[in-house]
Amino acid sequence: RFLGESGGSAAVSLNEAQLPAHAHAWRAAEDPADLQVPGPNRSMTRSSVNAYAPGPASTNLAAEMLNPQGGNLPHNNRQPYLGLTFIIALQGVYPPRP
Repeated sequence: RFLGESGGSAAVSLNEAQLPAHAHAWRAAEDPADLQVPGPNRSMTRSSVNAYAPGPASTNLAAEMLNPQGGNLPHNNRQPYLGLTFIIALQGVYPPRP
């Protein structure tokens, strides 16, 4: 590139191979859901009220929370920036002070 020539791109698409592997684990059990105190290795702690809903789960996890996100669409790739104006006083003091 020549001096002052722009480079790079304003947007970049990432695919699944470019992202680190990770998991979103959640512990669950088929125990009765009517207790104030959860069993060992559960996510909730002791409660003064019945924190669990009665009966079995009645819904599935949301698909958008389980599937890869982004849809292979590009994301903004610009670094943070701030426009500045330099004002240099050639004579005296600027801004004037009392």
